[in-house]
Amino acid sequence: SYKPVETGKAITNDILGHSFLLADFTVDGETRTYILDPTYNQFFDVDKCSENNFKIINGIVVQTPDLGYFALKSDENSQNVVKNLMRCGYMELTEANAKIYGDLFYKTKVGSINYFNTKLEMSGSIYIKSFKKSEARLTYTEEMLEELGMGLNPIYKNNFKMAKFIAGGNGFNGKPVLQYTYQFTYSNNMELNGYTPMFDILRGKFDTFFERLANDVKSYEQPVLFRLNNEMNTDWTSYCGMVTLLDPDIYILTWQKLYHIFEKQGVNNAIWIFNPIARTTPYSNWGDALNFMPGEDYVQMLGLTSYEMGNDAENYRSFYDHYSELYSKNSPYFDQYPAIISEFAGGSGGEVLMNYDTNQYEETVPARNENLQAEWVKEMFTYFNAEDKSQYPFVQNIKAAIWFSANDVVSVNGETKILNYLKLDDTLTQTLAAFREGLKNNHS
Repeated sequence: SYKPVETGKAITNDILGHSFLLADFTVDGETRTYILDPTYNQFFDVDKCSENNFKIINGIVVQTPDLGYFALKSDENSQNVVKNLMRCGYMELTEANAKIYGDLFYKTKVGSINYFNTKLEMSGSIYIKSFKKSEARLTYTEEMLEELGMGLNPIYKNNFKMAKFIAGGNGFNGKPVLQYTYQFTYSNNMELNGYTPMFDILRGKFDTFFERLANDVKSYEQPVLFRLNNEMNTDWTSYCGMVTLLDPDIYILTWQKLYHIFEKQGVNNAIWIFNPIARTTPYSNWGDALNFMPGEDYVQMLGLTSYEMGNDAENYRSFYDHYSELYSKNSPYFDQYPAIISEFAGGSGGEVLMNYDTNQYEETVPARNENLQAEWVKEMFTYFNAEDKSQYPFVQNIKAAIWFSANDVVSVNGETKILNYLKLDDTLTQTLAAFREGLKNNHS
């Protein structure tokens, strides 16, 4: 069994907001409760843990550093507990561990400066009782979703008839080849505290639905680059390890289950793409991309994704930096696989930029780094268009690349602002010119 817990409800208000799980497991015949918190690492960013993040006005603390600041000032035993949680993503809910965990969140409380001059007297047993009595609940339960009439991946519609007109390519007829991304999600990856369908998929609850999906793919009658559950090695997808008990085998088993359903329905036009993101986020041994690999018999193509978001001109990383690094990481495990950059872009900056000193978005010059974006595209085509690609081994196996042509946006005071211009439209004149030139040479 498991229970979601919110720090603001279980510990006290006005502290760092965070959600974690309590889960009961049977160990050596004994039931033990564990804290599951695979995203705990996020509170140890150097900048956010700086003492400069203390903001005190007229004796009132209005902002504190993240809890990593307080962890570094704790005793050696507490630091060891914290390091273990960061490394593993879970720990047993003992009184000692509960006090260390709870106290660090409590120290992020804003309000009177007196809080920081008072020794915390909350015992571990009190924290445990508070965690277990917390009124936090899943954002959506399975029953609530069914009452709303939502099925697996509610955004899925059979668009394969339309795709025949938009794409319809087979690699030889001069038409675009279709890449189709499908994800196991109820909420378009927006409600990670909610219900994950992964376990019901294993139970066979959605087999009939998957049979329909398989027949829709089959009806397309042209090759489909079928990208299933991309970016699984993250903390922002409905099928990542964070929501499946830190167990990549759950991901593998659901992948294989869908693969076998496709086989049973006679689908022979799907090319299955395994597509982790370049850098596991947050990094953990169990979350590494290789742990999610479904197996050689279940994957025909390797998907690549590495973005240069382009908000920092001084640290703008080249196409070579991104994809040679990814090539080195993937070798020698995927040397025999054809590759596709299933989703990528180089950014040019947007209308707003995060100021990490104030933790606020500030207005800036829109598309201020477009010249860097255009140069990034030109550099990319230098490698793609080279007659002798042996000098650039990191692109030798890449057969296609798909630019994510949609702007990165953020809500600022209820208003949508562009955080990064990625969409290929008339806003990016230099970048469009670089694409036109590169594609002309690519097809000449």
